[in-house]
Amino acid sequence: MATHAECPVLVIRPHEALLAPERRVAVGVDVADISEEALDQAYTEAAARGARLELLHANFHFSELPTGPGMVAPDFKALDESARCILEAAAAERRERFPEVPTDIRVERVRPSTLLTEASQRVALLVVGSHGRTGLRRLMLGSVSAETLHTASCPVLVVPPATRA
Repeated sequence: MATHAECPVLVIRPHEALLAPERRVAVGVDVADISEEALDQAYTEAAARGARLELLHANFHFSELPTGPGMVAPDFKALDESARCILEAAAAERRERFPEVPTDIRVERVRPSTLLTEASQRVALLVVGSHGRTGLRRLMLGSVSAETLHTASCPVLVVPPATRA
């Protein structure tokens, strides 16, 4: 349902507690393809709960590692700083609409689903965007939101794009 729905879908597995130890909401953000809908929904949910919001970005690909003689690894510090700047700009765009929502930014060099699953252990709600990929395209490209649905320790809100391609 979360894969095909055209509206946000909240997934609460039976074993999940509805109360988190902290009043926090987290949202996964792909800085290469920001889901404005997921960000807006995360801010709305944090505001409704009187919670802090954590913008999470993680990126790691084996292709980023050098594999042969003379190969040089990318400047990971510059990549991470660029991601942080993009997240800060996204937060600044929403500051006027959501002045009551304190926002933290976290950038890590790990698999996105690993960071989201770890964050789910200490937040009341995890928000993820969905690209609306299905079938072979999803298998070829992978799906962070689908993997997170199966591994998260808290309720997960999957937010699709406003219009599907």
